[in-house]
Parts: sequence; structure tokens; C-alpha cells
Amino acid sequence: MNKNKIIMCSIGGVAAVAVLVLGYLSYAAWEERVEKEDELEAGKSSVERIKKSAIAPTKEALEAIEANTRSLAIWRDEAFSTASQGDMAVDAAMTPEAFKRIIGEEARDYAQKPGGAEGRIAKEGFEFGFKDLISGGSMPPKALLPILQRQWEDVKLFTETLSDSGATELVEVNIAEKKAQEPQAAKPKRPVRGKKEEVKKPLADEQGYEIKFKARPVALVKVINEFAKAQRFITVDSMTCVREEDVLQSALGEKDKDAAQQRPSRRRRRGRGSDASEEAEGEQGETSAKKGLVVDPATEAPFVVTMKLTTFDFGSKKSGNAEDAKEVAE
Repeated sequence: MNKNKIIMCSIGGVAAVAVLVLGYLSYAAWEERVEKEDELEAGKSSVERIKKSAIAPTKEALEAIEANTRSLAIWRDEAFSTASQGDMAVDAAMTPEAFKRIIGEEARDYAQKPGGAEGRIAKEGFEFGFKDLISGGSMPPKALLPILQRQWEDVKLFTETLSDSGATELVEVNIAEKKAQEPQAAKPKRPVRGKKEEVKKPLADEQGYEIKFKARPVALVKVINEFAKAQRFITVDSMTCVREEDVLQSALGEKDKDAAQQRPSRRRRRGRGSDASEEAEGEQGETSAKKGLVVDPATEAPFVVTMKLTTFDFGSKKSGNAEDAKEVAE
């Protein structure tokens, strides 16, 4: 191969490489342009969609959103503070022996609060739903002392409310078994590889009760109102009212019985005094009809009320207090 051919081949090879490089650069530029155009179209679509939304993408809208966020945070804090006012502190140093002694003494005192059962709200020896601890020989398990303390404080609150509202008698207290509340798994704000999901505690600890008591209508209304406005967060889940005796029905029954006894068993002979006798009977019937039957609600037997209640404790007075619960609320 002579020198000219070598030069020509070299020039051809360089030109081929240059063409290939130029072609690749052109293709890359075209591809990038297509991507940019797609991004531009997507951006235009997003802007059009935002413009048509309820909240315009303006500075004023952003400031309003920030102001609403602050207001919501303030409201949440105030609502939590109000709802948790009645939270109960648990004595961590309480011993089973001390709790049994305290509950026995306080049960006698609370049973003597004013009421209609011989002047008391509960009859002597009433056990307030704690039969094993008050009248029995059982000793409370140490592990359950926090729960028992809260339950006893709730029962005392119910007793005070009934007595102050004018209820006649506290008849029965049943404490529902604690329901195991399953913790909810919260989604992490940012997924982190190898990090376990955070487990959030329930917002509030619930405890159910069923109380049975006697109260007249006015006292019953007061009881419900007191539960509604109590600092302790209480809900009335259900309520039934019955009367042990219907006074009106009893009075009607007695009247029918008396009328049957007074009805003559044989025909009177019509004679000289028959007209006067019939006139006297007519006047007596008119007098009875005028008198009628009168039932006084104040003297009528009270309702027997069965009420199911739930108390909520947000843990603001426990260790770890309100911050954990607020995080759950958020």
C-alpha cells in the first residue's frame, strides 16, 4: 500500500468516527428535547389543574393555610386540655394492704352520703362492685393496683353525683372487664430501610361500668346533666328506666275492686222509699266522679334506672403524660 492510500484510509476512518459521534450527540439532544417537552406539558397540565382547584396557588392562599394550621394546633391543644381535666393520678407507691384498708373505710363513708335508703345513698354493707375487697378476704394483686385505683375513683364519683343530684338509692355497681386495646401501627413519615414501624398508643384508656339506681324524674335529669358536664370525660352509652309499681294502675284496680264490692247483690224492692234511695245513689256517684283519681309524681315510686357508662383517661397525669397522647391525636 502506497503512502497516498494510507492517508486516504486514515482520513476516512476519522471521518467515520466523527460522523458516529455527531450522530450520537444529535440523538441525545433530540431525546433530551423530547423529555423536556414532556415535562413542560406535564407542568402546564398541573398548573391548569391547580388554577381550577378550590384553593388558588397564590401567596394569600398560602398565608391562609398557614394561619388555619396554627388555629387548628391551638384548638387541638385546648380540646385535649379540656378533655383531660378529669384524668386521675395513680399512686405508684400504693401497696395491696393499704389499698384494701382505704377502700374499706371509704366504702362505709360513701354509703352514708344523703339519699332515700333510710337517709343514705346506699344500704349498709353495700359493696360498690368490689365485693372481694370490701367484704371478702381477698387481697388485690399488686400488678392491678393502678387499674383498681382508677375504678374505685370512678365509682366514688358516680356515688357523689347520685347523692348530690337527689337520687334515692344506689342499688348495684358492675365494673366491666378491661378490654385489651391493640396498639395501632403508625405509618412512618419517610420510609427508612431497615427501620421498624412506630407503634402508637391509644388516644385514651377506656373503662366501662353499669350502675343501677333509683331516682325520680327530676333527680334523674340532674344525674344525666352532671355526668355531661363533669370534668371527668364520661359518656352515657345506654339507659333504661322502669317502675317497680304503677301507682295509677294500682289506684284504678283498687277503685274497680271497691265498686264491685259496693254493687248490690240482689234487686231492691220498689216501694215507697225507692225514689229517695235512687236519688241518694246518684248523688254519691256524682261525687265520686267529680273527685276522680289524682296521682302526685312527687310521692310516686322512683324509677329503677340501669345506666351504662364509659370513662376515658387520656394519661395526662401519668409519666410520659400528655405529649405522647398529643402525638397520637396528631
